[in-house]
Amino acid sequence: MDPMLLPRYELLISIAKFIEDTKVVVNNTTIDGGLSNSGVKRLTLRGMGGLGKTTLAAMAVNLASVRAEYDHILWLNLGNHFQNFSDQNNINFDMYIGCLQNLCRQLGVSADHFHSELFLQPGDRPYAVASKTAQAIEESKCRMSQIINGLKVLIVLDDVWNHEDAELFNFGEQMTSCFCMLLTTRTLDQELLGSHILNVNFLNHQEATNLFCIEAGLSESFSTEDMEPLNNIIRKCGYVPLAIRTAGKIMKNIRQEIQPNITFTEIALMFTSSSDSPKMDTVFAILDRSFEFVRNSSEAHILRLFVSAFASLFHKDDSFRPWITSDGFALLWKSFTDSEIMNEFCPHWLNLGSENWQEISNLMCKMGLFDEDYVKYPRKPGLQKYFRIHHDLIWEFGKRLSSLFRVSNGKLVRCVEHGKTFCPKCFNSESDAEFISNSTEWAKMITESYSLSSQPNASENCDNSNLAINYESYMLEWFPLHLIKRGQSEEAVKLMKNEDFFMKQLRTFGIWNSCHMAVACVRTYSKSFFQNMASMNSSKGSKLVMVDVLFFVRDILNSFHRASQLKNIDQKEIGCSFIMLGVELQKYSRWIECFDFFFMSLNVFRSIGYGSNHPDIVRATRCIESCSLSPVILVSKDSPSRLRLKDHNTIFQKDKGKASFPLELSSHPGYAIARMNENYTKVSTHDQSWDYVMLGLGLKNSALVVSYDEGLIMHDNRMFRVSLDHFEEGTPITLRSPTKMKDTNELHSPIQMKDTNEEPEQVSNFLPCLNSSAQSFSIAFDGTIYPTMAPHLCLGVSPYPHLVLVSKNSPCRAIFKNFSDLQSLYKIPKKNAHSIERDQLEEQCNVDDGIKLELASHPGMGVVHIFGKKMQTSIASVHIDFLGLGPLKNAISAKMTEKGEILFQGKCEGVLCPSSPTPEIGDILLVLNVNPFSDGTDNETYKFIVHDNGTISPMLYPSLVLGFQVVHKEYSK
Repeated sequence: MDPMLLPRYELLISIAKFIEDTKVVVNNTTIDGGLSNSGVKRLTLRGMGGLGKTTLAAMAVNLASVRAEYDHILWLNLGNHFQNFSDQNNINFDMYIGCLQNLCRQLGVSADHFHSELFLQPGDRPYAVASKTAQAIEESKCRMSQIINGLKVLIVLDDVWNHEDAELFNFGEQMTSCFCMLLTTRTLDQELLGSHILNVNFLNHQEATNLFCIEAGLSESFSTEDMEPLNNIIRKCGYVPLAIRTAGKIMKNIRQEIQPNITFTEIALMFTSSSDSPKMDTVFAILDRSFEFVRNSSEAHILRLFVSAFASLFHKDDSFRPWITSDGFALLWKSFTDSEIMNEFCPHWLNLGSENWQEISNLMCKMGLFDEDYVKYPRKPGLQKYFRIHHDLIWEFGKRLSSLFRVSNGKLVRCVEHGKTFCPKCFNSESDAEFISNSTEWAKMITESYSLSSQPNASENCDNSNLAINYESYMLEWFPLHLIKRGQSEEAVKLMKNEDFFMKQLRTFGIWNSCHMAVACVRTYSKSFFQNMASMNSSKGSKLVMVDVLFFVRDILNSFHRASQLKNIDQKEIGCSFIMLGVELQKYSRWIECFDFFFMSLNVFRSIGYGSNHPDIVRATRCIESCSLSPVILVSKDSPSRLRLKDHNTIFQKDKGKASFPLELSSHPGYAIARMNENYTKVSTHDQSWDYVMLGLGLKNSALVVSYDEGLIMHDNRMFRVSLDHFEEGTPITLRSPTKMKDTNELHSPIQMKDTNEEPEQVSNFLPCLNSSAQSFSIAFDGTIYPTMAPHLCLGVSPYPHLVLVSKNSPCRAIFKNFSDLQSLYKIPKKNAHSIERDQLEEQCNVDDGIKLELASHPGMGVVHIFGKKMQTSIASVHIDFLGLGPLKNAISAKMTEKGEILFQGKCEGVLCPSSPTPEIGDILLVLNVNPFSDGTDNETYKFIVHDNGTISPMLYPSLVLGFQVVHKEYSK
């Protein structure tokens, strides 16, 4: 091995010695035995992305001396399991089993020991499933330890994001033979427990020179004259391996493809002509040097603008570098050549005219900025030519370019100081504001060019046959997205909700791709809305528009599925699309409505004939379970249902008043504290108003990100509160706004309430004003959260899902077994008309005891009291109780009056009522002890009607029925 040809030779040797030797020298420190506290040898290579950690690990384990030391060397890339799902790198059960099966294949042993089936019982709550999953993972870990025990094993875990993931593969804890772990991670601020750390830093000068020569294909010896420019390039790259490799490849492409006669000194001068900039700026500066190979500076500037516009327009939230048709590329170039921007470069731009877009695309591919390929869509004839940005780094570079100039009203703005349109000194903002502003201008430019060019008579004015652009392809795939980017969201939404438009997308791109385009538009719309929220009066209407698009696509797919005889592959795409749409809807906390999407997917997969263990069936089922949120309540501090935060230690390490963290839980792996509904319920008394939303136990991806300061847990300018000042077990926890006084407009809270320019809706006036003690919480060192005024309690999870309002066709609806008895009571004539007949019917129906609220939809379950006693509020005469789903033995009974009131007797006597006079899906129902009709008025809000299918609706809202935010497993079958 020649150290002169191998970058970071000494670091590689240090890694190899640590793996091989019993006494290892790392960073001038002797480590006796190289063992961690657990008896397992473990070394972590730590550094920022792009520094070559994976390359070093691969080179180390391929050394002959290392391979001779171990019976087996295993490799797992943990980063591959998460990049498409979440930036939170935590392995779930299926991922872990897949990793173990991969290890078995590398070992050459059977993987039959590991399967992804869990032995769950019907009715298991989500947090019980999480507990069983954690136990199954531990058992699988022990089984793998037994398989490799007696062997000398080295395992490489590449791209580790969380030390908990590494611990899942620490099989050496239960082994008697040698076990070594080599990890790579980019999490610079996290210590991996029990591991020795090697920080992978920037290259030294010799290493950087060697790497550059390899990438640039420079094998000849350098003269003294060439060494100085080479050293300047190395310094310009900041000794970052990625930057040096990029520079080397650019130099190689230039010398071989673009300008073979250019000298090394000339190329080096292009790289080093601008002022120095640190770290990533050096990479951007290197990429910018590729434009210098276009000799004319004006033409080079045109190409810079084009790359910036391309990066701004042709990307989606889940893909920075999607493949773009040649028609899209050509249309963007045409919009450039037709725009007023080009007037800045006349006559230079004539050499890069609109008819030469193919030459431009070839040039950019040679410069390494773009890739090209031929792709075949399922429903499009032949192969289509596509382009995309070569690398994520180049997309970031294109975004950065937008900060070096400014476009306004279709024209380039000149800086005041230098009078330049491209001025790194004056236009050098690192914020996204310039990027967003310029993106709006680019979108305006390309949409206007499309609108003009796609007119019926447009082709008559075009004498260039080489510009045969398929405008329909652009219109179907990108036009709505660009309308949103330019600020014409209403026009975009109208187009997205046009049935003919969507059916054309289906015929052109297929089912899955068309739904993905719709979801991309919804995400862009949402992002655009929040960026411009300050100029909008209300967010509710805009959110409803976004949700409406998802429902529109769902309904079209559902109709399409019902009306057509489809192939299995098309039905599968429809089922997967329902899941994609439902997952997007979950971002708006519309949990109950998400059930409908996921049940549609489940029914589609079942219609294909998939069994219960098919991956698509399993995925749909898990999505259904992910919508089953259990309420967060107060429990005893010793309760097994208590909640414990996962990363609570970070709270005490941060500066006071600046802590911000997600409420992910260690007590319930994979879960977190989340909102139970999208909308805040607005409450108004005679002199006060506020709004609130219930909190529940949801998936960790929906975790609330809160700040914690002086006892206040805050999110979205709202605070955690103990409902109704009731410091007893079972009391729900809410996220509640400050109290706003109607007359004085003063806020009784340390924080300010957002001004929504809306008058608060008049809501049931029995809810009292809460005092400040209900909002003060403390976080213990074990991760539990408890009310400061009640340290014997803490936050926990309710065993009973709340009774809420759902859609009348929802799979979450409650179907009552004894509904006919309730109907007979409701239909009993009034006493003043047929007194004898009513008395007989009341006796027959056991009205004195009421009708037991047993459920046919959820076998073995019924409606239960959550507290089992009256909940005292700060208004002395008002008591409240919540209802939920529980065991049949605890089910309560109710009467129904001739007016439609549902009454309860006993220790929780009261009347059933919605929490709002204008109820919506997800609103909870309460038992209120005061008579809402005591003033003699006939309030329709508290009246219900029993339907012939066993459901119960508010009389004024027959599209809503009583239900629960959970689907029983037996019912789902």
